[in-house]
Amino acid sequence: MTSTATTALRSVLYVPGDKERALHKLGTLAADVYVIDLEDAVAPDRKDTARANTAAVLQGGTVPTAQLVVRVNGDAASQSADLQALRGCTPRAVLLPKYESHAQLAALRQALQQAGLPTSTQVWVMVETPIGIAQVAQLLAVDNGSYPLAAVVIGTNDIARLTGTSMGEGRRYLLPWLATVLIHAKAQHLAVLDGVYNDFSDTEGFAAEARQGRDMGFDGKTLIHPSQVAPANASFAPSDAQVQWAQAVVAAFNQPENASKGAIQIDGEMVERLHLEIAHRVLAATR
Repeated sequence: MTSTATTALRSVLYVPGDKERALHKLGTLAADVYVIDLEDAVAPDRKDTARANTAAVLQGGTVPTAQLVVRVNGDAASQSADLQALRGCTPRAVLLPKYESHAQLAALRQALQQAGLPTSTQVWVMVETPIGIAQVAQLLAVDNGSYPLAAVVIGTNDIARLTGTSMGEGRRYLLPWLATVLIHAKAQHLAVLDGVYNDFSDTEGFAAEARQGRDMGFDGKTLIHPSQVAPANASFAPSDAQVQWAQAVVAAFNQPENASKGAIQIDGEMVERLHLEIAHRVLAATR
């Protein structure tokens, strides 16, 4: 499976890169995607260990590369070391923290090229600061070619901390900002992932927040503990109507007469190639 293969994004589990035991369990879990973290979850004196572990996972073949994303550090020196450790690897994506300027994205793309990663490697970005939210429309409007921008991850903990905003009462005070990021991500045809739920022992609270994220339109939820995988998958599983729609879209585009068309009619409605990508993601989420 390549790094550009279609996979669902219902459950996206963060795993610290320096935790060998946790990394060894990845092949036994049901998360759609794993984010191996080289940034905040790893102490400075453990960064090199985390880099070596991450490369070993990517090269080990136990987990398909389409399920593996690496969150790199934001500062240039650490980020360069992160990417050099990934030479010869093919992660699905590299996740850029604290995205606040086009210059950050350009620098990451250049560093990916210098490190020799395939040009199909996706870039995911974290919107988790006031500047990131305030300028999100501009930040997500970028040219895509090599190292395409493909997904936006919301960092709710940092947003709450930096703004002093409460995350209680069903995140009512954060919802306008979450909706802002979500609509601009959707406008650019990007996947968008909800933030983490911190109390992994609170199953009812997690389920409620996951349903809220699903109803808002998020593609999935980022997770901090394996116990959150199953309820996330259940919350973001497509409905029967969504599955039927996706099957109809895929079947229609598979017809020989539609092979080269950018848009077709299905039951009187125009459906574009973009919808075919969405349909494949819907069907992936049923497996």
